[in-house]
Amino acid sequence: MTDRTRRRLLVASGAGLAGLAAGCLEETGDPAGESDDGNGDGNARDDENSERSDRDEDEDDSSETDTGDVDDEDTDGNDGDEPEEARVDTPPHEPERPAHDDPENWDDHYLGNGMESEPTLEFEPVSAVRLEERAVDGQGFDIGEFYSASLLETKSDLESAITLEETDDESRETLEDVSFDNQIVLVIESGFGSSSVRHEWVRVEAVDDGVHVHGYDVRPREQTMDYSPRHSVLVVDRPADVDDLRATVSHTTSEDQRVHYDSSEGVVTLESEADG
Repeated sequence: MTDRTRRRLLVASGAGLAGLAAGCLEETGDPAGESDDGNGDGNARDDENSERSDRDEDEDDSSETDTGDVDDEDTDGNDGDEPEEARVDTPPHEPERPAHDDPENWDDHYLGNGMESEPTLEFEPVSAVRLEERAVDGQGFDIGEFYSASLLETKSDLESAITLEETDDESRETLEDVSFDNQIVLVIESGFGSSSVRHEWVRVEAVDDGVHVHGYDVRPREQTMDYSPRHSVLVVDRPADVDDLRATVSHTTSEDQRVHYDSSEGVVTLESEADG
């Protein structure tokens, strides 16, 4: 695998205020005042201080209310929702790439070393499956990296997504025997890159909104120089008590990149300069 280039991916009018200030000066401009008790100046100051104190208390109350409002709001701009999971992160199991110049110790599965395999639903990978239409059909290779997950929940979904008559005999039989009352089918696609690289899925967790698939790319030391999309198909036990299913995928593609995508998103793309 070649080293990857990481990607990554927002007055008030012065005349009015002057008029108000002038009015205040006109009302308090007589230093002697006109109070009957001869304390006009002191009373005016007392009244002014009292008004000023009242205004300060009102402003303090307003400030406390505003602070409370800010605390109740999500300052990250997510309208109070929890922040979404990052599209790309570093694999938590910390895989290490073997030395390329040591063929005897090369491990095609190095990206999966240390990845947890439990807890998981029962699932079965199905190989040599012909897709009716690929997620990126009609798009050029210049879209960069792409990822897609599709969830098939009915026989009609299956027949629309997979060309059974052009699928390997054993795989076709497996797919035709799927009981959609207690099973679902996942189609996961990615690319572009060498067709020597393939998907490997380690566990499928039952989560609140469906299933969460964890896996990685199997990368041989020697790879073909073609530039192809990849896909894999899984038959998975249907999780209990979930009506509106979604399939989320956490896909380790290098020792420093794991990509997250799900079946509600369509095709997800990332900028890429190379794929090894």
